[in-house]
Amino acid sequence: YGNRVKDTTPYTLYSIFTQSRLPNKVVLWLDNEHWTDDNLPSLIKRLIKSGLEVHYCEDIKSYKKLLPTLKQFPENPIIVIDDDMYYPNYLVQDFVACYLSSDKRTIFASCANIPEKKLGKYIPYAEWKGDEYAEANTEVALIGCGGGMYPPGIFVSEIFNKDIYMSLAPTADDLWFWVQSKRMGISVRLIDKHG
Repeated sequence: YGNRVKDTTPYTLYSIFTQSRLPNKVVLWLDNEHWTDDNLPSLIKRLIKSGLEVHYCEDIKSYKKLLPTLKQFPENPIIVIDDDMYYPNYLVQDFVACYLSSDKRTIFASCANIPEKKLGKYIPYAEWKGDEYAEANTEVALIGCGGGMYPPGIFVSEIFNKDIYMSLAPTADDLWFWVQSKRMGISVRLIDKHG
C-alpha cells in the first residue's frame, strides 16, 4: 500500500519466495488508481520473473489482502501477509501443517490478540491483550502482521459488503474478518511457535 510497494513490499515478497515450503501461488494486489504494469517498482518486476502474480483492484485499503483473493480463488486455502514485514522461512510450512491436520474450518494465526469482555461486552479493540497472555483454549483474533491462513468456503457474501465494512472498520480488516468468522462459528487458533 502506498510507498510500501517500493520500500518494503519487495523484501516481504522475497521472504515468501525463500520459504522452506513454497506456496502454490504468490499474488500481490495493488490498487488500480495508483499502479499499472508500467509503473511497478523494478524489484517487483524482477519478482514477477520468479512467479509473482500482480493483480489490480479497487483501492479498498488493507482489505485488498483477502477480499479479492477470496473472490478469485474461492476453493483454495489462503495465506495473507502484511506488506511491511520480513517473514521467517518456516511460515508457509507451519501454516500448511496446521491446515492439513485441522478440521479445514479453522483460521490459523501467527500473531493474535485476545478479545476481552467486561460485563458481557467486548472492550475496545485497541485495549485487547496480545497472544503472549493466551492459554490453551483462549479465544484469539488474528492480527495480520504475523500472517494468517483462511480455509476456503467459511465466509458468506456479507464479508464483501464494502458499505458495511468501510463504515464499521475502515482500517481494521482483521477485526472485520474476525467478526465475520465468529458469525459463522469459525474459530481462530494460534499456530505452534516454531523452533
